[in-house]
Amino acid sequence: MSGIAGVIGEEDTHTVKKMIERMEHRGGKKKTITGKNFAFCVASSNACDVYASEETTCILDGLAVWRRFKGAEAIARSSALGKIEQCMGAFAGVVWNGKEFHLFRDHFGVRPMYYAKVGELVYFASELKGFLPLLPCMPEYINPGEEVVISEGKTHRRRYHVLKAAERASECSMDAAIKKLDALLRRAVAFNLSEKCGALLSGGIDSSCIVWYASKKLPDLRTFTACFKEGSDDAIHAEALADELGIRHKTVEYDLEEMLAVLTDVIYYLESFDFALVRSAIPNYIVVREASRFVDALLSGEGGDELFAGYSYLKTIRGSLQEELIYLLYFAHNNAFQRDDRMFFAHGVEFRVPFVYQPVVEFAYTLPASYKIHNGVNKYVLRKLMNKIGLPEYITEREKRKFSDGAGSMFAIEKFVDTAIEDDAYRAAREKHSFLRCKEELYYFQIFTEHFPENWTHLVGFTKRPER
Repeated sequence: MSGIAGVIGEEDTHTVKKMIERMEHRGGKKKTITGKNFAFCVASSNACDVYASEETTCILDGLAVWRRFKGAEAIARSSALGKIEQCMGAFAGVVWNGKEFHLFRDHFGVRPMYYAKVGELVYFASELKGFLPLLPCMPEYINPGEEVVISEGKTHRRRYHVLKAAERASECSMDAAIKKLDALLRRAVAFNLSEKCGALLSGGIDSSCIVWYASKKLPDLRTFTACFKEGSDDAIHAEALADELGIRHKTVEYDLEEMLAVLTDVIYYLESFDFALVRSAIPNYIVVREASRFVDALLSGEGGDELFAGYSYLKTIRGSLQEELIYLLYFAHNNAFQRDDRMFFAHGVEFRVPFVYQPVVEFAYTLPASYKIHNGVNKYVLRKLMNKIGLPEYITEREKRKFSDGAGSMFAIEKFVDTAIEDDAYRAAREKHSFLRCKEELYYFQIFTEHFPENWTHLVGFTKRPER
């Protein structure tokens, strides 16, 4: 895992080092690479994150594999042949090939990357807070599956990968689909495992699926669940499953007092004030903080809802279900993926998402809509698979719930904020900032603007259908 910062156009190491200081939580070992017209800095915990040859220099955040090559070398070699789309994994970074600079981000935007033009220079960083030493600049995010190419002072954006709904759905039988999905998920989990890897376990179908596969490859797997002290459904289901699988499990309890104590840090690391996202980020932050005592990477079930239609509103959607799911997957880059990236890395823990392994995604979007929602049942094919491999019914029949709802904390903080913000104050704020949707969001926005410029709000990904 790494935090990346740099400048293109001159060797401004002084500023770049200030930028990387804001992201030291992403990796402990710093390395600076300079040339006559650039300076790159990486705060890393992995030697594979830097590659330098006579022709190419690359720094990387994440995991990339291409043919027999791994890490930054995989990106450098594939990029030289214009084949970065063939890299597997979640990654972001920069390549200098002697002629052009390529800033890049993985196919679905699991790993973050931003850039900002300052005069004739281009600065880039893994997180928005990396740009605070450059104020008043205006960062932009690099989209999923996109490169930003800088050459001779000119900048242009290029999409190297675009996921499209299949013109014709696969005609494979349900049994064949289950068999193929089983094989792909086994590969995806194995791809993302490492020696000190654990997993978040909410007791929902997505995280339970990932944990089941991981437990077969890593017998000493550790799992973690966030639980509000007044009780939560997540903890009950997660503890029962962990007991059945015979894995080491820890339930991390918290209360409203602790939620409020970490709230400022959560919003600073999260770089968002979207109320639904902050709600789920708080228990995420707390549980990963505890997990960091035991592991340096965690598997997450993120992405399952976007691939297999896990959200309730999708049952009644008009138009193409597949197109809506693709929209949701791409939207996650500055919403759900951003939450996991920031909350995990805040504690020096790498987050990994097996569901967003490229072959799994590509296969999922060839499946007919009826395999995803069948007779009003969401994630139908995934539930069938989980039944086949032996997950208990209390998992496979469970309905989708928001992370903050399942953890038990959703209404506690909403109730607190409702009394902390007066009605008149909210109405006045709405007149100035029409994007604010509730008192809770205003409360988070006030904290956000203590850390970040108000004109960076366009970078916030607002949850499309937040469940109040």
